[in-house]
Amino acid sequence: MSLSPEEQRRTSAELHANLDRCGLGPGEIRADLGMSAHQLNETLAVSDDSRPTDVWLVRDYLEKLVVARGGTPVPYTVLTERMRRIAASWYPLRTAPTPVIRSHEADAAGGTRAAALAHSR
Repeated sequence: MSLSPEEQRRTSAELHANLDRCGLGPGEIRADLGMSAHQLNETLAVSDDSRPTDVWLVRDYLEKLVVARGGTPVPYTVLTERMRRIAASWYPLRTAPTPVIRSHEADAAGGTRAAALAHSR
């Protein structure tokens, strides 16, 4: 699967937007996905040196993180479900891990657990 320069630019912008929304920093994303700093940077840039399987993995993980924190992910205009089916016919896509929201992340996402429980009553 090869993206045009415009598709690379749009996809990179969408990945960065969801990175901003997910509430984690690049170091935490790297640790969760087992990537080096260089590998994550190339993936987020959707550079010619990035691996398509990494781009899909980061896309899916960021989307899961945003949803897990109660947010709405920025939609992907190039990496759509239709494109996923096409990509999967070319190479095996990896499943992004299920995010674990740590208590300090939950606090940053909108309050403490106690506040969430009090609000739900």
